[in-house]
Order: sequence, then C-alpha cells, then structure tokens
Amino acid sequence: MGSFSRPSLGSDTHRALNNALHDLHLRAGYPSSRDISRAIRLGDYRTTASHERVRSAFSHVQLPAWSLVEALAEVLAPLAGSSVVAEVGILRKLWQQAHMPTGAVPVTLTEPPLKPSGGEPGHAESTGTAAEPLTFGVDLVRAVAEQLNQKLTTLPAFPLTGQPFDGVPRSPGVYRLFLQNRAVYFGKSEKDLRRSLESVRRKVSGRQNLPSEAVSYQMIPMDASTVWLPLERLITSDDMYPWNYNGFSARDPGRNRDRTRLKEQHFDLCYPIDLDWCFPQAIEGTTLSDLVRDIRQSLPYGFRHAPLPDPSPPPGKDVTQGQPARAVFRELAWGPLSGWQITALPGYTIAYPEESAYPQAVGMFRRAALEEPESPAEAGAP
Repeated sequence: MGSFSRPSLGSDTHRALNNALHDLHLRAGYPSSRDISRAIRLGDYRTTASHERVRSAFSHVQLPAWSLVEALAEVLAPLAGSSVVAEVGILRKLWQQAHMPTGAVPVTLTEPPLKPSGGEPGHAESTGTAAEPLTFGVDLVRAVAEQLNQKLTTLPAFPLTGQPFDGVPRSPGVYRLFLQNRAVYFGKSEKDLRRSLESVRRKVSGRQNLPSEAVSYQMIPMDASTVWLPLERLITSDDMYPWNYNGFSARDPGRNRDRTRLKEQHFDLCYPIDLDWCFPQAIEGTTLSDLVRDIRQSLPYGFRHAPLPDPSPPPGKDVTQGQPARAVFRELAWGPLSGWQITALPGYTIAYPEESAYPQAVGMFRRAALEEPESPAEAGAP
C-alpha cells in the first residue's frame, strides 16, 4: 500500500496538519486504510472509522474531526517507532491551529494600575502613556496535571490481581501502573475506568516474565469535561513511564506488519505472550466459526485469522477447562485448520493457510511441523 493522495488546500494551517498526517503515515510504513480502520475498530477509541473515512482524513479538503486525528496518531505512532504521546501532542496543536477561524487573533486586554491613586474610586491614575497590552491565557492542562500529580503521590496502590474491581467506577478517569513498586505507565479512560483496568489485567495475565502479582495500580475518577485534556503532559520522559513508550498499549498492527522486527526494548519482546496460559473454562463450538470466535474472545492476547470456510464444518475439537493455549493451537492445526499455519508472534497470534517464516515468532503450529522451533529463527521452517 502506498501513500494517500493529497488535497489542494488553501489554508496554511490545514496544509501543515495534512502534511504531518502524511509524514506519520510514511514513517508507519504506509498501512492501508482498511488496516487502519480495523485497528481503530478493535481498539478502545472515542470514534470508529470506515476505510473511506480514514482515507478522507488524508485526502479530503474538509478538516477531519479531532477524535479521528487522535485515533490515527495512536494507531500509527507505534508502527512508526514513535511516541504516541509526542505524536498526539504535535497533531493536537496543528489541528487546533487549523480549526481556528481565519483571521482569529489572541484576546488582549489593557492592564490598568493595580489600584487607583486619588480621584474617584475605580478610576485608574493617568500615566500619560498608553496602557501595556496584556495577553491573557490559562494553561488548563498544566493546572489539572499538577493537581493530579499531587493527588497521585498521596494515593495507595492496589494489586492488579486477586480482587475484583467493584470499587472502580464505570466513569472517565486516569490511572497509573506499577511494576515492583516502580511507576511504569500512565493511562486514561475517557469512558470506563473499570473496563480499562480489566483490559490491563487481562493483557498482563497472558504474558511471560511478568507475574501479575507484581503489578499494581492507582486510579482517579474524573469529570468527562476534563479527562479529554492531553493529560499525558504529566509524562516528561521514557524513564518516568517506560511502558508509555515501549509499545505496551499498541493494538494489532494488521497483516502487512506481521513480519516487522520489533526493537529490543519493545514490550512484546520483553514480555512475549504465554502459550502456557490455560483456558479458565471449557469451550464447545457447534461450528468451526463458533469455536474459533470463543477461543479468540477467551485468549488474553489477539488471535487474528483469515476468513474461515463458509459454511464452517463442525470443528471436531473442543477446549477443556485448564487446557494450555499451545495445546489448543496444536489441535486446531492438526484438525479443523489442517493445511493452515498458526503462528505465535511476540504480541499476538495469527492463523492463515500458509507455510511461512516470521523472524521473531515465538511458536508455530502446522500439521507438517507441530512442535515449536527451538529458536525464533526456525519458527517458519517446514
């Protein structure tokens, strides 16, 4: 997939925003509009976008909605090897400038003396010179961020596992994650704090080298009118919150990025998916589609696959309670998905009718070679 077409824009500020979007798309490797749309649909964003709407953000003369621009930044930044926080910040400033009415200027006030000197109360003393112009502005983001930071330093941290989230409201808010008592991630939920933390717990439970009991959290519910602010300005460096910069929040990048080599410190390489994770409940599917759907919904990491045969035949395989994921993948590859290859990548799994190598695969299941390779380099060997 190549670049999108560029519109002819009369506004310099809109053109700057459009150029920044195209530059980010280039650095991300030109994912298709369908791949971007799919990533937005599967993620927890404030908007949804068809592939036509994604394309229009790059190619149409109309200024795209901020919710769409923000979603594009959060999808494309990890693919570009860039900071989501930094890209969102850059695009937010450009979007605000493009959204400002033509000819608008900052409001200025004239500053009188602080108190009257003689004469009638409320009348400023004349100095014989023009009043000094005063530009008035309030850094609302910084004010809210500073108050949040002060509050977070006084809150206790709670274990991520071992207790329900009954005390966490289903409202907007922010949260921090800790690993071995060190702050590693600052996140926010614009809709449902409890759902966000449940998603984090689910993700952590399916990772190697990351014991769930070592992770804890803090949370602060917020009003919907302030949670939309770019509160990531609390984050000043990757040393303060390293998971904000190493791909912890990355979504499925799409089929065209399955062979992309991750950087050494990427979250998925440090904490790859756990193929020994066990299913907490039995799964019985009357059709292959039902079985694969329920497996996908139960796994704590992604399981993307090619379209299944339609109509799907009976699966001939069920999942038993406590069965490891690797055993389920092995049985699928031997049985109903015979002729397909199920590949475990560092951050998610895929299933396609292929025999192919993936440079950083952590496991591979195919009827011709059921056992995982001894090293990732051998993952696609027949």
